[in-house]
Amino acid sequence: MTNDGRGEIIPCGCKTNPLGGLAKRGTVIRNVRANEQNVLLLEAGNFSKGEANDSVSNRETDLILSAMEAMGYDAICPGEKEIQLGENWWFQKQRSFSLPWVCANLMKDSRPFIDRPYIIKLLPNRLRVAVLGLIDPDLLSQITEIPRLSVKPIDETVKKYSSLLAKKADLIVLLASLTPQGHDNLHHLVNFVPLLAYGGSVMEHIPHGVLTDRLILMNTKGFGKYLGRADLEFDKRGAIISVTGQSIPLSVKLTDDLPIAEIFRQHQIPIERLVPIYNANN
Repeated sequence: MTNDGRGEIIPCGCKTNPLGGLAKRGTVIRNVRANEQNVLLLEAGNFSKGEANDSVSNRETDLILSAMEAMGYDAICPGEKEIQLGENWWFQKQRSFSLPWVCANLMKDSRPFIDRPYIIKLLPNRLRVAVLGLIDPDLLSQITEIPRLSVKPIDETVKKYSSLLAKKADLIVLLASLTPQGHDNLHHLVNFVPLLAYGGSVMEHIPHGVLTDRLILMNTKGFGKYLGRADLEFDKRGAIISVTGQSIPLSVKLTDDLPIAEIFRQHQIPIERLVPIYNANN
């Protein structure tokens, strides 16, 4: 899972232990899929800088969308940064890219702003996973780029879809952009879904892969430096018996994923900083 990339596409300029980069992310994802069959790849929002009038930022956001398309994301929920890009941006990108957007509680003129509230994926092990997209109403309270936009309360939305998805899926994932307060308020929703697993844009406020009762908390450290991973183990009846979570650092020592590197070339954007601050061979 990824979230809070904030438009970062290449390794950070850190003087020690530089991390990040879409091409490094692509390599880790490819390696995970080579070793695991039952994998879901999710984005919980704020992958962009949210700067609609900046031409450089727009080019980089297009590159991110192309890369996510190539990586084969299973579900993407927008964050407030993507909403800040405005209505015209959304219309253009939904036509230009084939990406699995999901959000159940974002409305415009009382109609869903994003067509799909959820996606159901059938994994090779026959596990049916429903991914329900949500965004915290508090995140959009100051956003004016899209007129007549509203957000339904998260608890109301979860209750609306819980009984429907419980009949269609074995596992329900809430893919959510959350404030810390929104994260704290979700715990009571375990009474309405068989399992509650979510990530969001609160960065390190949420621990990684923690199982409490039936609630799995999952989040990724921000700015594109890490890839979040949660491994779930099921018994023969389909009940979760263990969860392990980690944030995988995207080290500059990783090789670049070739298809993602080609996307950089096509967009005419350097895949590394023009003045390298780290030698991967050292």
